[in-house]
Amino acid sequence: MPLQSPVTADSRITSVVPRPIHLETDEGPGCILTPASRIMGDADLAQAVHRVLAAATGLPLSVAEEPSQAAGITVAADPDLPEEGYTIRVAVEGVTIAAATRRGAVWAAQTLRQLLGPDAFLPGAPGARWELPAVRIADAPRWGWRGCMLDVGRHFMPIRRVMDLVELLSQLRINTLVLHLTEDQGWRFETRSHPRLTELGSWRRESINPYHGADGTPHGGFYTQTQLRHLVHFAEGLGITVVPEIEFPGHATAALLAETSLAVPGFLPDQVRTEYGISDYVLNMSDASLRFVADVWSEVLDVFPSTYVAIGGDEAPVTQWTSSPEIARRTKALGTTPEKLQSWFTVWLRDWLAERGRTPIGWDEVIDDGPVDGLVCAAWRPGDAAVRAVKGGMSTIVAPTSRTYLDYYQSEDPEERYSIGSLTTLDDAIDFDPLDGVADCTDEEKRLVLGTQFQLWSEYMDTMEEVEYMAFPRAIALAEAAWGRPDGLDPEAARARVAAHMERLEAAGVNVRPLNGPHPWQLGGNGRRRRPPKANQAW
Repeated sequence: MPLQSPVTADSRITSVVPRPIHLETDEGPGCILTPASRIMGDADLAQAVHRVLAAATGLPLSVAEEPSQAAGITVAADPDLPEEGYTIRVAVEGVTIAAATRRGAVWAAQTLRQLLGPDAFLPGAPGARWELPAVRIADAPRWGWRGCMLDVGRHFMPIRRVMDLVELLSQLRINTLVLHLTEDQGWRFETRSHPRLTELGSWRRESINPYHGADGTPHGGFYTQTQLRHLVHFAEGLGITVVPEIEFPGHATAALLAETSLAVPGFLPDQVRTEYGISDYVLNMSDASLRFVADVWSEVLDVFPSTYVAIGGDEAPVTQWTSSPEIARRTKALGTTPEKLQSWFTVWLRDWLAERGRTPIGWDEVIDDGPVDGLVCAAWRPGDAAVRAVKGGMSTIVAPTSRTYLDYYQSEDPEERYSIGSLTTLDDAIDFDPLDGVADCTDEEKRLVLGTQFQLWSEYMDTMEEVEYMAFPRAIALAEAAWGRPDGLDPEAARARVAAHMERLEAAGVNVRPLNGPHPWQLGGNGRRRRPPKANQAW
């Protein structure tokens, strides 16, 4: 007997998310996969398909040169397809996949997994008979940058749980995980040239929020370089590039506490920051500080091979710089001013990274003094940041707070768990298009939009279970917006696809927030998760 739940073939086809560009049902029976089924064809692409479907089905699905008598999967390389594109044909005699790249083959396999039904997402599926409906699919993404930013700086997440998130992102054809590794509240990257960064900077004595106060509980952790290399390899096998984010000149209190010479003279922090929000502590721009930044990035680049790297650049007040006689002398020697010191640093770091074949991504504050060639702008603030970036000729990731910040509340229900004070509903996510922020720009300027990413800032998410609750269902809708909607937006159909994927996630045991509201055990309650009155919501 088939393992699958009684989900109709038609519903499995119409519920694929992100929705493929071209999808049609064929008449007649589909394909039955059994323990005798094999994967044949291009060896590299076949291994990519095996990686996804063997785990999903519990079948051996051995990669073989010769077919078996049972229906199997044939994978062919087609260089004429788009880089991440793929085609699928399911018929009674077997499954045929074509892809130009390994990543495209992964996306084909993830689409097939959805076509198998929710049972293909159960942990540890036993090998059995699996039925795929007869279908033809041709698909490719509109946007090349489809990202998730995970903040492990404010709350450390164990590497095993980060890998679990990678699995969930791959299922939605997200191709980039930006790992936010450093913060005021913690330094998470093993830096061998500066061991005090993790000895002192990777933990704080407690965490404070403005409504509930201090929790009195130490928090910390960091990733070894070996762990991060393993994460990079693991994610690459699932079609995802891991992009490191190292924050300077702001959001650096943990580093300044560990390496005191990095602080602006007269402004030395006395502890790793326990509160959230914007800190005045910023990097001192001495020659020694620049050597330190180069040391850190040299080790980061050795671990992460990604072409793009994220340099932060947001929320860096100039208060300490404008108050420091030493900074005044330094900026005069550099031919700039304290107010424009961040712009000078951004260009310096851009050049340093470019010499090593890397392209930096900065939050949109890095273009407050004008566009920066050779740098990607991540436009997050309300206003015209995305417009200024593309009109300045800059590649841009459109990630507005109102649509892509999944640390925001999901509803106005007063019993919703404590989060950052703003609101991003599922409908906001469904309705989002990365071109919304540049709607009045020229077609040439719009072509500078690389795509979008959603943000999982972790001020009030201290476990991966809480990250899952805040991410899903909204991340499902944003993944589809990032992939692109060839036929425009049908909100009702999009919501139905979200609901279908929620069934898959529930089968996998993911801590999702149901579409009709939280489970009783997910509510804020009367403890530290309790939502404050509206007047006290922001931070």
